[in-house]
Formats: sequence, C-alpha cells, structure tokens
Amino acid sequence: MAKLIEIFRKIRNIPQMIVITHHKEIEEVADNIIRVYKEDYSKVSVE
Repeated sequence: MAKLIEIFRKIRNIPQMIVITHHKEIEEVADNIIRVYKEDYSKVSVE
C-alpha cells in the first residue's frame, strides 16, 4: 500500500485520475473525494 501511495504522490501532475478504493490511506492523498453510497437508493457526496 505504501508504494502505491508514493506513486500517486509522484504523479500529481496528471490533470485527472479516477481511483476506486476502500482504503482510507489512499483517500488521504486525494485532492477530492466522491463517495457513492447504496442503501435503499444511491447517494453521492463530494468532499
């Protein structure tokens, strides 16, 4: 996991990248987080 996080930090100059994860450590290096929830219906939140 640490190696993947380091790669994300090195490639910050890429204008846009979409990563799907369940790991909080990867979320910590993100500029923006979009969460999608599915309960009785789908819900999206932007942080």
